[in-house]
Amino acid sequence: MMVGATMMTSTRCGTFIINQIHCTGVTGWLYSRIKSETFRKGLGMWLYMRERRLFDLFWSLHERMRAGTYSQNPVLRAVEIETINRCNNDCEFCPVNRHADTRAYAKMDQALFEKIINELDQMSYAGRLHFYSNNEPLLDVRIADWVEWAAGRLKKARLCLYTNGLLLTDAVFKRLASCLDELVIDNYSDTMELLPSIAALLKTHQNDHFKATPITVNIIDKHMLRTNRSGSAPNRTMAGKFHSPCVLPFVQMVIRPNGDVSMCCNDALGKYTLGNVRNESIQQVWHGDKYSQLRRITGKGRGRHEMCRHCDAFIAW
Repeated sequence: MMVGATMMTSTRCGTFIINQIHCTGVTGWLYSRIKSETFRKGLGMWLYMRERRLFDLFWSLHERMRAGTYSQNPVLRAVEIETINRCNNDCEFCPVNRHADTRAYAKMDQALFEKIINELDQMSYAGRLHFYSNNEPLLDVRIADWVEWAAGRLKKARLCLYTNGLLLTDAVFKRLASCLDELVIDNYSDTMELLPSIAALLKTHQNDHFKATPITVNIIDKHMLRTNRSGSAPNRTMAGKFHSPCVLPFVQMVIRPNGDVSMCCNDALGKYTLGNVRNESIQQVWHGDKYSQLRRITGKGRGRHEMCRHCDAFIAW
């Protein structure tokens, strides 16, 4: 769970929960309503950074105890598998939107995907398995087939998928909703309205029951101010320095299409690699020297790492 005082309104529509996410934080709310571009880049951003520093202070007290506990026996609780490293949207806050992404195109091969799932099965993995990371998973036309196959192997894991819904057809929706434990549709919009295709899904299936019920639809402003992705968010020109510990290296593994394991979900461009699950087992990477070193550093405070010190994402587990 990400902490940052997200402000939203929620309604229930049969099978679906619809959230209108207005902003992150009180000053994020102010920022979203400022029309002057000069003010938005100046005082509005300055106010937002002051608020994030308050979270940093709170998290320093909270997570130093948590990270100390996790460091005794780091347990893998969340795995993100990015089968294709592309997105088809243009959200202003995202460093991998289709206009900003600098990564070389990559797509996971089936043998690697099956290796990952088989190893998780052998581990009796019971955490969260996300079929996405810094991408739009439905750009990979194999994803529904792969999710269904994984669901047949991993009976203890909680299977999750987030999509922007632009490529979500009725047929794919029914397949995913029938085998996932959690399906989230992030409906990014300039007008804070449902996209026509998403509205049609809600109308058709609002009274149906799927394994993933309730299905969450988040209506999100594409231009809103969100966490800074370790200082790489395109609309966050002020990268502050933070000092609170981070729990992610103790609980999360992010796997890129070529098998590289990135530092965390906020390392959107995959700048730091902790191992490769094509050449090593998941357990070898998880308990390897690079992960252990990162835990020693971030457990004492994110300000000790050159990338983490600019990250204002505060995560609780």
